[in-house]
Amino acid sequence: MKKIFLLLAFLLIICAYFIFTIRIEIGKKIHNIEPEKHGNAGCIIANKDGYILMSKGVKTKKYHIPGGTAMGYESPEDTAMRETFEEIGIKPTIVKLFALKENNFYIFFCKINEEYLDHEHVFEDEISGNEWVDVKNIDSKLLRYPSEYKSIVESEEFKSFVLEND
Repeated sequence: MKKIFLLLAFLLIICAYFIFTIRIEIGKKIHNIEPEKHGNAGCIIANKDGYILMSKGVKTKKYHIPGGTAMGYESPEDTAMRETFEEIGIKPTIVKLFALKENNFYIFFCKINEEYLDHEHVFEDEISGNEWVDVKNIDSKLLRYPSEYKSIVESEEFKSFVLEND
């Protein structure tokens, strides 16, 4: 009886492995995503003054660009749009890819089609609020990734993006 139970458990594990593997391959084909194109993502949304719309984390109490973790085989663009909507309550439009970081985090320049006032954020357990942040002049201790954000706003690409979307 014990041998039959062990054999059944072994067969169940093998079946689960094959089902998982097949599901991954089907997901790649349906969503047309290559493994290297699957990553977490976020949006840089800037106003005419060069301030960035940032979310403030509940746990970290620091500002970060809206973004987060991909779901399943979601594309980086879809991840950025969904996560930004979840954090600020407005669906953004992707303008272009700004950077792909070493940790496979995609950063997009995005815009919103309505003026951001003080929309309710969706996940209050993650986000305590959203604000337009002057990254150049804010105390670095208030930013989750200070050197990263400061280098973004000092880049020529960011300056052009602000001017183009004024």
